[in-house]
Amino acid sequence: MIETEEATKLPPEEYEALQQRYRHMTALGRLGLPAEVASVVVFLASAASVYLTGEIIHVDGGSEMAHPEEVFRVLLRVETHPGKQDDFERTWLEIGNAVTGDPANLGQWLLRSTDEDHVYYIISDWTDEAGFRTFEHSAEHVTHRERLHPYRSGGSMATMRIVRHLPSARAAA
Repeated sequence: MIETEEATKLPPEEYEALQQRYRHMTALGRLGLPAEVASVVVFLASAASVYLTGEIIHVDGGSEMAHPEEVFRVLLRVETHPGKQDDFERTWLEIGNAVTGDPANLGQWLLRSTDEDHVYYIISDWTDEAGFRTFEHSAEHVTHRERLHPYRSGGSMATMRIVRHLPSARAAA
């Protein structure tokens, strides 16, 4: 999260809650500054980056690496009606921001089973269980579920906490 002019226009209690959340979520313990994003953009637009290809550069204050053991993870198994897979995927993409737009959400992934063509798994990471449960009982979540319901024939949900995290040898290098 970047500390934009819009963020500073929030009511004081909301702005403080936002800052608190990001202090916990990032390795740097704070919101990012627009100039910090701009400096990466300037570098990428310059001749100095000419040999850089195919990279993802996270300008996120270390949220990718901060406290992975405290992440609350939700795993959904979704069974779709035969022949409705494309509709399910399209709708999931269209309404995904209902989940990823929630301040407590850290990201989500849609995976399709290689063994059962009509089965999907959705992994969603959250800052904490309370943040997920608040979203789970929100109007946004109800709308999200209603849009996906016509394509679903069944499913299940499991919640979990990460106990340990071993980064790949490549990431550590």
